[in-house]
Amino acid sequence: MTTCTVEHYRDPDRPRGTADGYVICGGCTTGLQRDLAALPKLHADLVHLHGARRTGGEQTKISGSTAMPLPIAIDVAEARTDLRTITIAWAAHAHRAASSTAPLSGTVPSAARWLAVNAEWCARQEWAPQLVAAIRQIRSRAVRLLDPRPCQQFAIPGADGQCVRDNDAAPCPGRLWVTIPANEEESSTIECDTCWHSYPPVSWLRLGKLVHARRVAA
Repeated sequence: MTTCTVEHYRDPDRPRGTADGYVICGGCTTGLQRDLAALPKLHADLVHLHGARRTGGEQTKISGSTAMPLPIAIDVAEARTDLRTITIAWAAHAHRAASSTAPLSGTVPSAARWLAVNAEWCARQEWAPQLVAAIRQIRSRAVRLLDPRPCQQFAIPGADGQCVRDNDAAPCPGRLWVTIPANEEESSTIECDTCWHSYPPVSWLRLGKLVHARRVAA
């Protein structure tokens, strides 16, 4: 077993082991799949952000010019271009490395879908940490532009914050984190920082029962 070299934002000093044959940990593999699944909608939503900024009078003005502001937001345009370029470039790289004959078109949905389907294979390649970091970065950038309000995150303290799942017959060493989105239309979640298993509100009662059962067993 080796140690995952991807930078972990939650409890970064705790090492994460990798399964045999893998270069990144199971949490990073799951997180990669989740980020890839979000990219097509984020790419599309950034287009609508241009219109919202035009309506709100936040057009980008060319520095040192008396011309009217551009009818687009430069930061949004750059983020959308980077999202498309990086996703397609990584898909093409992995596609060649895998000697795949499956069709791969030059679109964000196609590229993200192919990478997501082959995420387990990608997680075994030496370049997997760079892939995770690149996809995470473009997803985070798009999310911050679409909703710049920060969400609240905190770890559940003590023994109750230990993950309740087993990985390969051994307890997951991760901790449970609560995320409260700034967007009131989105639901809060409880999520492990290692296996990335997520508990939406509908399953909190079940999670509470598992935590209680562990207390009793201890």
